[in-house]
Amino acid sequence: MTTTADLWHHYGRIRAERDRVVPETFHWIWSQDGGPGPELLGDLSGRIVCDLGAGAARHAAHLATRHAPARVVAADGIARHVVGAVITDAEGRVLLLHRPADDHLGGLWELPSGGVDDGETLVEALRREVGEETGLEVTAVGAYLGHFDYRSRSGRPTRQFTFTAATTGGPVVPTEHDAYAWADRAEQERVSDEVRGILAAWWDRAA
Repeated sequence: MTTTADLWHHYGRIRAERDRVVPETFHWIWSQDGGPGPELLGDLSGRIVCDLGAGAARHAAHLATRHAPARVVAADGIARHVVGAVITDAEGRVLLLHRPADDHLGGLWELPSGGVDDGETLVEALRREVGEETGLEVTAVGAYLGHFDYRSRSGRPTRQFTFTAATTGGPVVPTEHDAYAWADRAEQERVSDEVRGILAAWWDRAA
């Protein structure tokens, strides 16, 4: 197990500069492209990265895209990880799915999303969940858009990580929802406040 709390404890301007305040740590600016690579973390293939500090969501997203063989376990009270996808059509509309009225959070419009299984990376889970829920095949996982926390049906603290995703064309075939829609910006207001914040981040990137 690799413990990364100290590595991610401080943020600074110079990547891989030694942190003079906390021994054996580094300053760096977090981003999808600017996070620590193998020169700092070594080979993480098949390892579990345990994040004991703040910022677990950002660290997990970075590892999912840059160190796909690694898994992240965050000791921050989160019991379950979920992934969500912002999928768009040729007109820039976002795919939303409608939860059946008799389901948990029934009537809610949401992004394609689902739980991360044991042994899966976030990217692997995203590809699987999109396929299972929509029938679409994910061809590429793009930008990390952020996360939010909520309570699952069973009451477990849950964190959803959301990414953009490109998919193959073809009909959407929902298996766990009773309707779907390609929503323009106005129609996207039908989602929860948390997902609305994620979509606002996506619009900012697209602008």
